Amino acid sequence: LLTAIPLTPAGFGFVEAGIIGVLFLYGVPQEPAAAVALVDRGLTIVTVIIFGGFLYAFSPLVRRAHGPGPAVRQTG
Repeated sequence: LLTAIPLTPAGFGFVEAGIIGVLFLYGVPQEPAAAVALVDRGLTIVTVIIFGGFLYAFSPLVRRAHGPGPAVRQTG
């Protein structure tokens, strides 16, 4: 919900503050809540980067956009 209307790129800062606030309401001390928020955000971003990079690397659209690969001479 905190990323629905982003005020910063990807809601940085606001999402973490929201996670910390919700965890604090459930009785989690501020320092562990901040650690959980940062680890959660880091894992989310790293996962998207890895998955997106994998899809980009193996996408047929990317290969088509860059043209055919180098010519291979037939021997034989």
